[in-house]
Amino acid sequence: MRDLRTGFILNYKNFNDSNTNSKSETLNSKQTQITKIRNPKQNNSSLVRCFEHLSALGRLEFSQAIARLVVLLFVLSTFLWAKQKLPSPCYLLEVSSIGFPVAEKEKDAWKINELMIFNEKLYLGHGCAVVNTGPTDVIYYDLKKKKFITEFTIDDEAIYLYHIIDNKLMIPGIDATEDWDFGNFYLLTDTGWIKHRTIPNGIHVNYLASFNEKLFASTGTFGKIGKDVEHYFGGIFCSADTGKTWTLSYATPSDDQSVYRVNALLVYKEKLYAFPFAYSGLKKEEIPEKYHVGLSEKPYSEGYYLIFNEDIFGQSDVLVYDGKRWRCEDIILKDKLCYISKPFVFKDKLVMPVLSGEYIDYLSLKHKLPDQAEKVLFSFDGKHTKKTKFKYDKIIDVLVKKDFLYLLIEQDNIHYITKTQNLKKWEYFLIPPAIENPKSIEFNDNTFYIGTEKGNIFESIGSKPIKKLEESKDIVPKKIFGAAELPKDSKWYWVAISEWQHPDSLAKITAQVKFGNVIKITTENIAKISVFPPFCYLDLNRDIILIIDNTVVYEGKIDKTNELICTRIEKNGEVMWEIEKK
Repeated sequence: MRDLRTGFILNYKNFNDSNTNSKSETLNSKQTQITKIRNPKQNNSSLVRCFEHLSALGRLEFSQAIARLVVLLFVLSTFLWAKQKLPSPCYLLEVSSIGFPVAEKEKDAWKINELMIFNEKLYLGHGCAVVNTGPTDVIYYDLKKKKFITEFTIDDEAIYLYHIIDNKLMIPGIDATEDWDFGNFYLLTDTGWIKHRTIPNGIHVNYLASFNEKLFASTGTFGKIGKDVEHYFGGIFCSADTGKTWTLSYATPSDDQSVYRVNALLVYKEKLYAFPFAYSGLKKEEIPEKYHVGLSEKPYSEGYYLIFNEDIFGQSDVLVYDGKRWRCEDIILKDKLCYISKPFVFKDKLVMPVLSGEYIDYLSLKHKLPDQAEKVLFSFDGKHTKKTKFKYDKIIDVLVKKDFLYLLIEQDNIHYITKTQNLKKWEYFLIPPAIENPKSIEFNDNTFYIGTEKGNIFESIGSKPIKKLEESKDIVPKKIFGAAELPKDSKWYWVAISEWQHPDSLAKITAQVKFGNVIKITTENIAKISVFPPFCYLDLNRDIILIIDNTVVYEGKIDKTNELICTRIEKNGEVMWEIEKK
C-alpha cells in the first residue's frame, strides 16, 4: 500500500463460596494486623514493617483477584461459546488438507483469497495487495492428478479474483508491481497466459465483465490536471478489442478529501451494474466521540482512520448502463449506505450484501461490527427490492453453482458454508473452529474446498448433523501441512515445530491420520516436534502407531492427556527419533 489517497485496497475470514470465605478470613487477618499496628508500645520500625507487610498483602490479593477474574472470564466465555445455539439444519464438516502450495512464500502471501474451478483445475488466488507480496504465481491443483502446478507469474501484488468471461479465464490486476501508467489484466489462451498492460492509469483493477460484446473494467484510478494536480476517482473503462485499447466509459466524482473507487461489475437483465464507494482519511478529533469505540485500535497512517463515506450519490445506490449511457439509480431503500460488497446474480435476482451506518472504520470491520453499523442482504428483481431474513456478520465468499447458492459466512465468531435454492430456506455446514479464518470456497463433485488465511486448502471428506457447538471443539483436520521459520508460526493444528536443524531456514511438516490407528508425519529441517494426537480419529483402546519419515518411532497406548515430544537424534550417521510421553 502506497499512501492514504492511492493505496487503500478494499478486498472483497462466579466466584464460589470458598472464594468468599477465604476473602473474609483474609479481611479478619488484616483487621488483626491493624489492631497490632495501633498498639502504642510498638516502635517506629515495627510500624513501618507492618505497613509494608499489609501493603504487600493487599497487592498480592489484588493480583490474585485479577488472575481469578481472567480465568473466570475465559471459562465463562468458553462456556457461552460452546452453548451457542446453532442454526438448523446444521452439519459439521470433516476436512483434510490437499496441500499448502504457498508455504515457501512470505507469510503475508499465504492467504488463499480465491478458489475457482476451470477445466478440471482448481485455481487459487493468493497474496496481499496491502503489504505488497507480488509478483504472484498463478497456481492450480489438478483434480485428476492430485498435484499443484505453477502455471504463470503475474506482475501484480496479489490475485484476489478470477473471472470466467466468454468461456475464458481472466485475472484483474489488483495492484501492478510496475508504475501507475497502466493497470493489468491477464487472459488464459490455448497457448498460455497473456498479460495485457493496457488500462490507462489503472492503479487497482477490481472487476472485469463482458457486456454488449465489449469488455469492461472497474478501477481505482487517477487523472492529472496540468503537471502537478492529481485527482483520484473510480473509473469504468471499455474495450471493443478484447483489452488491447480502452476508453473511459464512466468516472465517479472526485474531491480533495476523499478517494472514490468502483468495486464490482455485474450484468443483470441486459444492463451493466456497477457499485461505487468512497472513503476519507479522518483524524480522531474529526469523528464524533460516540463513534470512537468502533474505531480500530490504531489509525491507518499518520493519525488518520479510513472512514467510509455514506450515501455518496445521495439517495442513489448503484450505477446502471443500458449500452448508451450511465445513470445513478436508487434500488435500495436504505439511508447511510456505505458499501455493497460481493454482489451477485442468483435465480434471476440481483443480490446485494449492504453495509450502512455513520463513521464506519473499514479496518475495524476485520475484528468487529461497530454498534452504528448494519449489514443486510437485499434482493432486487429488476423492479422491486426486498430485505432478506438471512443473518450474518460477514459474507466472506460467494459461490453460485447451477441451482444452488453457497455463502462462506461468519456469524457469532463461527464460520459456516450456507446453502440455499431460494434465499429463504438455508442449510448450514459448520467449519471446524480449529480452522481459523477461512477465506474462500469452491464446490465440485460433492466436495467443498476451503482456502484459508494460513495457506492450507482443505477438502471436505464427510459431514454429520450437529446440534451443539461443543460437539465441534475437538474436531481437527485429518491431514495438515505446516511451515515455519520462526517459533511464532510453529503451531499447526495438532502438531508444533519446537526446534530446527538449521535455524533461520524454513521447516516443513506434513501430518495425517491413516487407517489402522496410524499417525504418519514427514519432516524437513526439523529437530524437534510436539504431536497432540487427534483423538477424534483414533481408537484409544488400541495401540497408536507413530511413523516419522517412514520409520515407526512409537507403538503403544496413549490417553487424552498425552503429548508426544519427538526429538531427532543422529548417531553414527543414522537418524533416530526419541519419543517422550508428557
